[in-house]
Amino acid sequence: MVSQVVSFELVYRACSVYTAFRNLLAEKPLNEYGLCVGSMEQVRTIVAYHVSKPDGGWCYIWRNAPFLSERKRHSDPSKWLTDGYYFWTDSTHFARHWGETAYNNSYTISQCTVAVPEEELLDLVGNVEDQLFFEKLFDRLKRIYEKEKRPLRYATVPDVIDWAREKKFLPHTAIKASDCPKGAINVPFKVESQAKTERDGKAERLMLPTRQQLCVFEGYEKYFETVTVIYPEAFRLAVENVYELQGRGCDEETKKRRIAQ
Repeated sequence: MVSQVVSFELVYRACSVYTAFRNLLAEKPLNEYGLCVGSMEQVRTIVAYHVSKPDGGWCYIWRNAPFLSERKRHSDPSKWLTDGYYFWTDSTHFARHWGETAYNNSYTISQCTVAVPEEELLDLVGNVEDQLFFEKLFDRLKRIYEKEKRPLRYATVPDVIDWAREKKFLPHTAIKASDCPKGAINVPFKVESQAKTERDGKAERLMLPTRQQLCVFEGYEKYFETVTVIYPEAFRLAVENVYELQGRGCDEETKKRRIAQ
């Protein structure tokens, strides 16, 4: 009798596992190897650097950065990926340069970990498919401008983004783009004399460094996983002091007193 009960429990558990697995397969397709795909959302994690004015002090910056950048006018050239949260990616190199030039050397840098679902990121830096997609959008907008007798010089990157988002052609929540800044170097892939013997007579070149930015649109602040202030040094040390207090398990009064300092 006991063995029959045990056998029944084993069969019941096996059936339960099979039913759960079958339901999973019904929701998720299989790849060519018979493995379930799409069960985990692919996420791109980017280390990025946000530049802002130091107004309000280190505590205000730490609690509120990054800040939304909005155009004062539609043609504002500084918001080259339209309105959103702007970051320099991978290195503080261009973040520091932007702080020195755009903020008169009075600026802060917040290091952020941004986690964007792959399908929501339009990567115009490292994804050829995304680049070709944007090229099609650009060509389509140019045809509209030509039909309306509008100057093609106004068909800029932010114009393409604004138009595509308005028409629901661009469902992405973040865009990564780059350009080649002044002072970038170009390193030839071939010796110049070899290139002259080829059909076009030009040597392909590697442009370094490219100036890369990430823009996350408003409403998707949930993708900012961690934010900490790393510049100026006084701000960085103040934030580290708070982390140290949290690690020690100090009481709230001690934390408030040390933060006020």
